[in-house]
Amino acid sequence: MKQVWKKIKQAYYKLPYWVREWVIPILIILAIREFLAAPYRIPTPSMENTLLAGDFVVVSKIAYGPRLPQTIGIPFTHQEIPFTGIRSYIPIQLLPYLRLPGLDTVKRGDIFVFLYPYDTLHPVDRRMHYIKRCIALPGDVLEIKNGEIYVNGKLQPSPPTALYMHYVLTKNNVPINPVYLEQLDIKMVGALATGGYIMIMTKDAAKKLQNLPIIEKIVRITDEPSKLGLPPLSIYPSHTILFPHDTLHKWNLDNYGPIKIPRKGEKIELTLENLSIYRDVITRYEGHTLEVKDGVIYIDGKPQNYYVPEMNYYWAMGDNRHDSQDSRYWGFVPEDHLVGKSWFILFSWDSDAPFGKKIRWNRIFKNAQQ
Repeated sequence: MKQVWKKIKQAYYKLPYWVREWVIPILIILAIREFLAAPYRIPTPSMENTLLAGDFVVVSKIAYGPRLPQTIGIPFTHQEIPFTGIRSYIPIQLLPYLRLPGLDTVKRGDIFVFLYPYDTLHPVDRRMHYIKRCIALPGDVLEIKNGEIYVNGKLQPSPPTALYMHYVLTKNNVPINPVYLEQLDIKMVGALATGGYIMIMTKDAAKKLQNLPIIEKIVRITDEPSKLGLPPLSIYPSHTILFPHDTLHKWNLDNYGPIKIPRKGEKIELTLENLSIYRDVITRYEGHTLEVKDGVIYIDGKPQNYYVPEMNYYWAMGDNRHDSQDSRYWGFVPEDHLVGKSWFILFSWDSDAPFGKKIRWNRIFKNAQQ
């Protein structure tokens, strides 16, 4: 072994200086980013209070197995050359999807990064990065009832940092001290003309807020606001905006499903009622043609009453349950869109904080799976 290393060292020092000092280090960094781990910035509040907008999270690509590139582009870029708006890659998919073996598989509760499935402007490996929590695995049956998540009929524990929308009514409409709301990490959405406030907070924060003597009542919103006697809320979408975007499935953010998550090789019975749920799996992600004639479902021109998925799929949701564009809006996460598992927070920057307080020192090197 010593002789081998000696020969490698001799060969290394025979290389030109510029290759040793520039080319090889860049190749090593590229290999680490492509196959081991890479940092990603959290752009939105969809994972608050678990991950905050401005967190730079190191994501382990080797956790689920690194996916090999399918396009060619400028190193250290994803979609565009920074500050130019110019595309940084050749928009031609040169290679098929291929993933190397990983250290583990996706587990329920994992916070993972994936490529946004509904990004139609870019090839798969150049699509926008999303980070959410994996709620359901291939083959699971998911259902949301009154804001609580059930998988295969079992209630799933909520992360303590998960945020929910609440209706808060104070006595005589007395305003709440914003400093106290800030201390509890409560986000004020707005005041209602009919009285009261809409706020987003954790279950624990709601209990603490309830102890204020000026609070009349706090009601967690777990269904259509109109059912609670509240006016329509812009952050609470109608069922047609949610997946599967039809008029048949009248689901909402807090009462959704049941829905079967596709598993590779497992037959899915197709009906005219559930076809909209699996249409994207058949066409968008697995490349088959689909049409309905005279009440009969045709896949690739052949009548079918079932479909066998060629990939595994996952269900992703943000911990900020009423402010997250997730699977409830666009459906399943295909296996070939997985990027990696969040690992730790490398850096955190609060763009809204005053100068001198923009760096969130208490978040640096924090576990990004909590």
